[in-house]
Amino acid sequence: MNNEVEKKFDYRGLIVTIELTGDGEQISAHADVHRDGEFAGRVALTASQAEREILFDKLNRKAKELVDRLLARDVSAAASPAAV
Repeated sequence: MNNEVEKKFDYRGLIVTIELTGDGEQISAHADVHRDGEFAGRVALTASQAEREILFDKLNRKAKELVDRLLARDVSAAASPAAV
């Protein structure tokens, strides 16, 4: 049996979609980050069914860290002088 759980939320203006799928003892999970409808990045993890709740929390945290890095990179790029 394949279980799927999906959670979608806005974090700092970017959309994060988390999906957990599991069959048997293993769970695969990923979080996709989209900005203005465009794919911006992905975080993926695997774990055992026993770690299901921990995996969701960990993936949620890592997805937010990815968003923070993307936004920090945008700020750095905007602050850098344009190359001529």
